[in-house]
This record gives sequence, structure tokens and C-alpha cells, in this order.
Amino acid sequence: MEFNNLVTIIFLVLLILLLIIYGVFYTKISTKPYPETQDVCPKQWMMDGSGNCVNPVDVSANSLAANGNWANTTNTPGYTISPTFSRGSFNPSDGMWSSFNGTTSDICGKHSWAIKNNIEWNGVKEYNSC
Repeated sequence: MEFNNLVTIIFLVLLILLLIIYGVFYTKISTKPYPETQDVCPKQWMMDGSGNCVNPVDVSANSLAANGNWANTTNTPGYTISPTFSRGSFNPSDGMWSSFNGTTSDICGKHSWAIKNNIEWNGVKEYNSC
């Protein structure tokens, strides 16, 4: 066997081994959900004294009323009327978020609700692990 052929064969064997090792390590790397942090309430929503996220005034671009979904409040987990502001609100810690719309986690329930109602919610609407 000539020297050039031997070097080529050794190089190809090493290359294949390195690719196999890389593939094994690559599959073990877990992807992190993005973004890693979420706001407690949707954008422009306030938190009342009870810890509920209060729907902003109807003229707000990020309110349920502005998006045509004000009447659909029964589909919002933890929906109530805020005693402080006398407007619709929801509890972001309500246990029903984890099963909202067939989801299996709180963040995915909130993600589904934000998409369905066209509500901007930093860290929730763009969540990528649902």
C-alpha cells in the first residue's frame, strides 16, 4: 500500500470517528426555551392589589376590547373583576392555565391565550417550547 493511500484511509477513519463523537454530544445538548424569562402580566396591563393582571382601558391597543375579544372572558383562566379598578382581570397564577386549550404547562396556556386574543405579552407570546 502506498503512503498516500495509507494517509488518506487514516484521515477518513479519524474524520468518521470525530463526526460520530460530535453527533453523540450534539444530540445530548438540550435546547433551552426562549425567552427564559416572562413578564407577570401582558404589556400595558397593571397588577392590582390582589395580584391580578387588569385589562387596560378599552382604548388601549393591547386590551381585550381593542382586539374584539372582551365578551370572551369566560375562556380566560382566573378571570374576575378587579375590585381596585372595576375592570376585567385574571390571575396569572391560576391553576387552570396549565390545561388551557389542551396545553400541559402554565406558560403554554398563557402563550395559547395570548396568541388567540392577540395580546402582546413579553416572554410569553414568543415562547418557543410549547
